[in-house]
Amino acid sequence: MPRDCTCSLHVSRIGKGVKSADLRDAFEKYGKIKDVYIPLDYYTKDSRGFGYVEFYEREDAEAAYDRRRDILIRRKPATIEFARGQRKTSREMRVNERYVDAVVGFGWYLGLLEWILQSAAWPAPFTEPAAPAPQP
Repeated sequence: MPRDCTCSLHVSRIGKGVKSADLRDAFEKYGKIKDVYIPLDYYTKDSRGFGYVEFYEREDAEAAYDRRRDILIRRKPATIEFARGQRKTSREMRVNERYVDAVVGFGWYLGLLEWILQSAAWPAPFTEPAAPAPQP
């Protein structure tokens, strides 16, 4: 379900144990909340450390944003910004995580390969001796 970007806040730096109810409790004093969403890691099912709070009215989201320094999630400060873009599906997040894992893993392999090829211990490639120059 797409988010209305003008009424949604992105809340980051939240702990892994934070639940939707914790975000709802922290933000409901600023207005009527439409939805609270905390993305989970597809494989571990742990919180990814951020969430979204969607209000019915933009003015309520602005009020919460204006008081962002006063909002504590489980007695800890969080970073609050207006959300951008659309909510990703679980499939999109799964593909992105696999891509990052593949690139990081492959990058490590390429670094090792480069180190081996540049290492002094690696023998130089065999080359044929140059033919003697013709004599006049």
